[in-house]
Amino acid sequence: MIPRNITREHLLQAIEQIDREGVPARKKSHYYDVIHNGNRYPPKYVISLANVFANGEQLDHNSFEGGLNTTAFKLLEREGFTIVEKMGQSKSKEGDHSFSTEFNDLVHKYSNV
Repeated sequence: MIPRNITREHLLQAIEQIDREGVPARKKSHYYDVIHNGNRYPPKYVISLANVFANGEQLDHNSFEGGLNTTAFKLLEREGFTIVEKMGQSKSKEGDHSFSTEFNDLVHKYSNV
């Protein structure tokens, strides 16, 4: 369960920590990312870390669900964050590239030949 006292400020602090330390392999997202300042972040990991700043401990990412219409995504959206599907998007903070991004890069490259 996600505590109700997590705020935008806590979420931003979590994002700053991810910018400094990166995303552990087992905390990467599979289907969605949070967008902030043009960068992509795993939603559940952002919330887990935000709880450190709100309540002093990291949330177990298995203790709450992610995905559309979940409490996690509603929290992020309520606090002004955009959530996008991973497919068809640009490079993420996790270092992943989607197939569509690579395809679009190739189309652009060869359309000018």
